[in-house]
Amino acid sequence: MNIVDKAVKVKVLLTEKEVSYSDIYLQRKSTIFKAICISMILTGYLFGVYEMTWLAAITLSIFLVFIIMLPLALLITSNRAKKEYKSNYTLQQEATMIFNDSGYTVIRTDNNHNYRKWNDLHSVRETKSGFFLYYSSQTATYVPKRCFRSEKDLDVFKELLSKHLKSSSVHFKN
Repeated sequence: MNIVDKAVKVKVLLTEKEVSYSDIYLQRKSTIFKAICISMILTGYLFGVYEMTWLAAITLSIFLVFIIMLPLALLITSNRAKKEYKSNYTLQQEATMIFNDSGYTVIRTDNNHNYRKWNDLHSVRETKSGFFLYYSSQTATYVPKRCFRSEKDLDVFKELLSKHLKSSSVHFKN
């Protein structure tokens, strides 16, 4: 790491578990939204067709959607991500990411270079285990914290993000 140039080099090789985690994390909002919509429709259906009371219809629909269907949807998402990981060679390749003041470069093992400027990022969100670099509200790259060589590298990375992205777009864990 070169502190003078404020650069951090990270070698990223995602595991199957991390690919599954990132897929579930990225789809969590839309999945919850869909679950709420389905629950509302089911409530109306149970109330109208089966002439249940509102309380009984709401209770049953919440049970069916949030206790049965939502966990099942998460399991399906996880299995789909694992299947994608096993069949997609690119996900299994190590990539070197170099972050500096001008932006960042992703270098794959096949020597494919991809340069991005900081303004290409929509936002960044830190989780317990890593960072999601969002290119849009739905598309992101996951960078696990375990890939940083030291706490100092992690601090410089956060400093670069804070410096080059709008503060409203940077969400670090406290």
